[in-house]
Amino acid sequence: MYQAMTFDFDYYQRVSSAWPYKQIGGKFNKGIRVEAEKIANPVLIQLNSENDAPDTPLPHFWNGSGEGAVFSARLYAAMVAFGVDNLDAYPAQYVDPKTKVVSSGFYVINVIGLIAAADMKKSTATVHAGGPLIDVSFDTLVIDALKARGALVFRLRENTSSIFCHVSLVQYLEKLSFPGLQFSAPNDLVLL
Repeated sequence: MYQAMTFDFDYYQRVSSAWPYKQIGGKFNKGIRVEAEKIANPVLIQLNSENDAPDTPLPHFWNGSGEGAVFSARLYAAMVAFGVDNLDAYPAQYVDPKTKVVSSGFYVINVIGLIAAADMKKSTATVHAGGPLIDVSFDTLVIDALKARGALVFRLRENTSSIFCHVSLVQYLEKLSFPGLQFSAPNDLVLL
């Protein structure tokens, strides 16, 4: 069984909707490694200057428009300690454009490997030109656990916008308590 990593909306409001494309030098939604020298060190992520709640803690997890993700150092360390071995991590910092305060202790994450694990017969989906790869729109998604092959963390080959975690990892992370980090059943998502 798998669940998608999500985040509390209050935490999301702190982060800008602009993913730092130019600093990454490659797309992280392809499931392949990128040349580390093409990644800024550190990657600077601008906080939302219009945020109504500037005292809200920075999120432990932010999925940057499906292109990549940002994990707190604590979340990344917990996932590695559990045995997740398909994450490339690059140092990142959040920058507040108003106060100029820089917050360290974060990583931009590239999830290595795409898995074609959607059960297309049980899911409700719109397959776009080119077949069921990368940009399938799901109204309901059912993941075939056999196709996922026990992977602890992956992005779907059919739609790369979300990160999915094995239920054993979800339970482990929930015990450690990461405020703002949430998980959703795949059939609760709408993936466009």
